[in-house]
Amino acid sequence: MTTYTNTFGGTNIYPSDVSYRYVSLTVSQVLDWPLETAPTNDVVASIMDVNATTTGLTIDMPNATDAGTGQTVLFNNVGSNTFTVRTSTGVQICAPTSGSTFQIYLTDNSTAAGTWRSFQYGASASAAN
Repeated sequence: MTTYTNTFGGTNIYPSDVSYRYVSLTVSQVLDWPLETAPTNDVVASIMDVNATTTGLTIDMPNATDAGTGQTVLFNNVGSNTFTVRTSTGVQICAPTSGSTFQIYLTDNSTAAGTWRSFQYGASASAAN
């Protein structure tokens, strides 16, 4: 019987993580997971500052079956227009308004859309009371 030695300690090996990305959103965009596709600029980063240049724009997440549960992305709306973050099948996950920040995370990756949870952070700007 053939045996194999796991040289990596028996835990998952994760692909490189793109930590930060600024997006000037001029048209709706479909994202790709890093290292899961041919080279592209439209990849998911852990932190995404998004400036939607007009209303009605969307960002579609990649196929959830290609990621692990717990995958987390922070969307910070640094522009003046609201944009919508959707699953790969077009279901809304969150819609950050100007100045708001949402963190989304994947809780079920058994379908292409997956199950995403979203959490809105507090104010991104504040002043003393």
